[in-house]
Amino acid sequence: MATALAHTTAPLRPDRVRSLASSTGSDGLVSRTDRRELVYKRCPPVGHLLPPALCPMPPSTALPTFYWVIFGLYEPLLTSLGFIGAVFDPKTTHDQQAPWPVGGPPDAMPLATRVTILQLGHVAGLLGLLNFFVLSACRKYLFSQPALQEKIVGALLKPLLLGDFLHIGITLWALGDSRWDVASWGGILWITIVTGFSLMIPRITWHLGIGRYVDKRDGHLGKRA
Repeated sequence: MATALAHTTAPLRPDRVRSLASSTGSDGLVSRTDRRELVYKRCPPVGHLLPPALCPMPPSTALPTFYWVIFGLYEPLLTSLGFIGAVFDPKTTHDQQAPWPVGGPPDAMPLATRVTILQLGHVAGLLGLLNFFVLSACRKYLFSQPALQEKIVGALLKPLLLGDFLHIGITLWALGDSRWDVASWGGILWITIVTGFSLMIPRITWHLGIGRYVDKRDGHLGKRA
């Protein structure tokens, strides 16, 4: 009873006051349904009247901490380490991309191959830096505009998700029959596949709207709350 009284004496939003005024009968009394809404809050996610403490709040950001750590820190770290490895040891980076026939790789690496490895490492590192700076700006300057934040983050993550599928798919396709001989895979090939999935799965969950603000789902709910 005390809890209900506390809720009924709480100040009402202007739109709710107007709603109650329009529903007041000729006897000056508020209907039973409206009295119930004074005690309970209509919970947007479930569409029912619930005590305010039991009504979950919709997410308020399109880039919560989990996704920021994965895409804004973890991915740039991976790509930067890949670039550093290509710069300081391009031959190992090249030789462990795929299994070799009996006898192993040649002792010398052609100059064209070295240049290609360095260029690929640079591209990977650049993508990581783009992630860091774009997502940092979104998190810092668009925190109060989650709908716009979602659009910018989505514009970055959509091509990267496509790249995840193509990266893993093309790698496995190019390996030929060696794709099944996982015991012969080198360390860098394993890193390529495992880290590829570690980025692809969170990107899929982001696009599914799991654990983040989705404007189509949460935008109008936030206005009602």
